[in-house]
Amino acid sequence: MKRTDKYRILLTSLLLAISAAAVSGAKMPEEPPAPPVPRQILTAKKIFIANGGGTCAAAYPDDSNQFSGGPNRAYDQFYSAMEKWGRYALASSPVDAELDFEITFVCPAPAVDVSRTKVYAYGSELRLVIRDVQTRLTLWTLSEPVSFALLQRNRDKNFDLALARLMGDVKVLTGENPHPLNAGQ
Repeated sequence: MKRTDKYRILLTSLLLAISAAAVSGAKMPEEPPAPPVPRQILTAKKIFIANGGGTCAAAYPDDSNQFSGGPNRAYDQFYSAMEKWGRYALASSPVDAELDFEITFVCPAPAVDVSRTKVYAYGSELRLVIRDVQTRLTLWTLSEPVSFALLQRNRDKNFDLALARLMGDVKVLTGENPHPLNAGQ
């Protein structure tokens, strides 16, 4: 091996060692801090839960059993879950509350299967809009998809799972659950 080749190898090794040391000592760029959650959501004591409605039955007149529980299912289940959680006192009127939590079950335009014998709801979701009662400004919106399923019992199970995820999102938003929003999807 020639002397110049030895110097090249030595110089290359030295440069690699210096580069490795520089990279290992360098700080990784930090993730920017998350934007703040509106103070009203964190400090409110009393909320009103509004029923934004929603059902797939109206959009699918030939199949009123897309999901069981009727048009108030999202409201009934969300109200019950919020009551069990106990983070906020539930007001019977928006006048008595600081925040308005409006829960809606959103069904998109229907999609027909290939055989054109059945209409299904693709892309359904549960949507929660949180508003300041005094200003009527929307402070936050959360949504969770309701996964598609062929069988009604599976659609109902997917509805329940979406509602549980939505409740998890609310808990994260209020600081009760340390995991990021929509974790585990």
